[in-house]
Amino acid sequence: MKSLRRMIHFVKPYRAQAILALALLLGMVAADLLIPRLTQWVIDKGIARQDLGMILVLSLLMLGAAVLSAWFAVGNTLLSVRVGMSVSTDLRSALVRKVQTFSFGNLDRIQTGQLLVRATSDVNQVQTIVQMSLRILTRAPLWVGKLVDR
Repeated sequence: MKSLRRMIHFVKPYRAQAILALALLLGMVAADLLIPRLTQWVIDKGIARQDLGMILVLSLLMLGAAVLSAWFAVGNTLLSVRVGMSVSTDLRSALVRKVQTFSFGNLDRIQTGQLLVRATSDVNQVQTIVQMSLRILTRAPLWVGKLVDR
C-alpha cells in the first residue's frame, strides 16, 4: 500500500488529464450502455407497432451513440497513454537521481546491467498499471454498476 501511495505522488502533476480520461471513460460506458436500451425501444416501440419512422430515428440514435462511444474511447486512450508515459518519464528521472546519490561502494557491489534491467522492468510495470487503471480497470466496475441499477 505504501508503494501505491508513492506512485500516486507521480500521477498528481497529471491529475487534470487523468480526471479527463476518467470522465471520457464514463461517457464511453454511458454511450455503450445506451445502445441496448435503444435496441429495446426499437423492438418495443418500432417493431411491435410497425412504426418505420421510429425504427429509423432510433437506429440513427444508436449509430450516433456508437460514434460518440468511439470518440470517447479514442480520447480516453490518448490521455491514458499520455499520463502513463509522463509518469514513467518522471519515475525514470527520479530513479536516475536516486542512483546518483549511491556511494561508490554501493555502485561497485550492484551490477549495472542488473540495476538497469530491474529499473526498466519496474518502470514499465508502473506505466502499464497507470494506463490500465485509467482505461480498463475502472471501466468494468462502471459497467457493472450501471447494469445493476437497471
